[in-house]
Amino acid sequence: MARYHFNFRDGRHVVNDLEGAEFDTFELAYEEAFNAAREMWNDWLFRHEDPRKCAFDITDAAGTLLTVVPFAEVLEVCRRRPRPPMVIAEAEAHIDRARQLSRELGEVLTATRQAITRSRTLLGGARS
Repeated sequence: MARYHFNFRDGRHVVNDLEGAEFDTFELAYEEAFNAAREMWNDWLFRHEDPRKCAFDITDAAGTLLTVVPFAEVLEVCRRRPRPPMVIAEAEAHIDRARQLSRELGEVLTATRQAITRSRTLLGGARS
């Protein structure tokens, strides 16, 4: 299971989801954000505020933005027009690439630490 965070934006403020939630797939996390937007829609209308300016930014556990779920999508579904298909494969490719880059960065950091340690050892021997 992966942890996803749903940061809420209302056009003026951002409320970061510090706890997040775990889902088996990115698609389930997206569906959760969409359903939450649909539930919050009426509250915004009741307060005479425009919910179309709101959105959830879905991030992974590292804080990488995966997608934005604008509340306006709720309205689009009500119009019975087909939503543009979400490019899940593309999002998963970005996640895989981010994981690969993270591993590569870890390897570079390890090599750099080793080089620094060797340099310190050589410099310590040169001082004697």
